[in-house]
Amino acid sequence: MRLLALGGRARLSGLASPRALGTAPRTPAPGAVLRLAVLAAFVWGCGGTELVGVRNFRRVSARLPDVYRSAAPETLTALDVESLKRLRVHCVIDLRNQDEITKARAKATPEGLELAGCLDAGGFGNMRREHIPVLNDMDSFWDSVESQLPPLRKAESIVYRALDGERLNQLLYSALSEGGNAKLNTAMLEASAAAFGRALRATAAAIASGDGVLLHCAYGKDRTGVLAALLQLAVGDSDAEIVDAYGLSEKILGPRTFLAETRSEQAEGADLTNLQGSPPEAMASTLKWLQSRPGGVNGYLASTGCTDEWRGGRLGGGGG
Repeated sequence: MRLLALGGRARLSGLASPRALGTAPRTPAPGAVLRLAVLAAFVWGCGGTELVGVRNFRRVSARLPDVYRSAAPETLTALDVESLKRLRVHCVIDLRNQDEITKARAKATPEGLELAGCLDAGGFGNMRREHIPVLNDMDSFWDSVESQLPPLRKAESIVYRALDGERLNQLLYSALSEGGNAKLNTAMLEASAAAFGRALRATAAAIASGDGVLLHCAYGKDRTGVLAALLQLAVGDSDAEIVDAYGLSEKILGPRTFLAETRSEQAEGADLTNLQGSPPEAMASTLKWLQSRPGGVNGYLASTGCTDEWRGGRLGGGGG
């Protein structure tokens, strides 16, 4: 089986933390001041609501006033629980793999652990959890990275697949590293269309029931960023609005935030630190990739079960 170096299936659900990289603590510089300004702006955009213990919390779109996004909620406080109740967040869509959830609970606040336990048991008051792991099938993810290789490297991969699994691993890790967040996004979109479709439909069902929705993964920037972009496309947000919303994660979290944790930032000789942050140009490239597919954005959304007619009826969006 491929990717044995990471325990059978590749653990993209964890890329090394800044601490693991040995980076020096950041001093409060102009960037920190900028993040404070950004924080004030997105708190205003959430009706003045800020979650004290949960990072990257904000609305997905002005056209979806009851749909929010964030990093993992295990660190929430008692005040945060009350804030979610005020916002009528009754549906929590968790895009992480189970191993990530287990690790997060080891660092949870008492309130976060209580909420997690109640959601596991079926609900917390009116709040329920939909677990839709986007990166559950890592073999499919790496197959997508391979399918997006340029012709010469794809020919290499065919040879390595037959003769040298380790060289194939190195080739695919290098391709992901070189492609950065844009490659991560397009590989997820290709490999996990069914999971994104489930998340889109779950969001729409909650909206139809009058419920608020919280979408999250580990940091709320990669898997959540792609799902949020699909929702924005579905309701007719412009490319500029989508790119800005994606890039906001980097302004809020800082540029050295990973998708999650892995055993090392060096995987099969490839440096995966390129997957830090959420550079706006990565989402711009992702949108171009979607638009270049047969049927464009509408074709992709339809492939997930979200046709134009369905979008208009369930999300209030039109063709994009």
